[in-house]
Amino acid sequence: MERENIELRDAPATFFDQVKWAEFLGLFHNDQAVAVAWLSKRTPEFMLHIRECDLETLGPRAEVARLNNDRDERGHELVRDFVDRLSDGSLRATGMWRLERERNLIPAERWKQLPLRPNFLKQTAERWSQKGVEVFAEAVLISETAKSASDYRLQRCLAFLKAVPPGPNRVRKIAKSKAREVIPGLTDDEFRDAYKAAFGLKPGRPRKVAPENI
Repeated sequence: MERENIELRDAPATFFDQVKWAEFLGLFHNDQAVAVAWLSKRTPEFMLHIRECDLETLGPRAEVARLNNDRDERGHELVRDFVDRLSDGSLRATGMWRLERERNLIPAERWKQLPLRPNFLKQTAERWSQKGVEVFAEAVLISETAKSASDYRLQRCLAFLKAVPPGPNRVRKIAKSKAREVIPGLTDDEFRDAYKAAFGLKPGRPRKVAPENI
């Protein structure tokens, strides 16, 4: 089942790469509200200059500057990946236009053409320029297409199967049962494709591994 009409503030916990998101959260002591606010802010140029100067010093100021640079780098990667999915149509966004006051689809091509940037804190799609910030749409909601939902389940299944150690748990019937316990909605076709990609063989019993010589 597709994930539909997720508020933009909840999009990171729903649609981001969860490994990268967890690492990013760790930079904020797992405070999701602070992390979401960081993703949404625009650091002024003079602050970036001050940070560069702090990097030339020793002590706490340099440590804080390095931490903030790491936060920026990881945050930009997360947002870029998210916008890529909005641009290629695997995710779709709707929003409210101030003049129309009705919900409309934000065309996928607008994210790269304008370009648009999500403000997770204010739940808006914005255009940043030298003149300032222009709000393109408000009350943004994110939904997943059927293809994207299937791809998401397949990738989760692939990661799950790769983590299964050699042994009986790799047998197709057992592996499928365990995979479905952690991946709701996983289909037979998705499991088959993930199983083949994980083990490089048709679904069934895994190849026997010869014991290592002692």
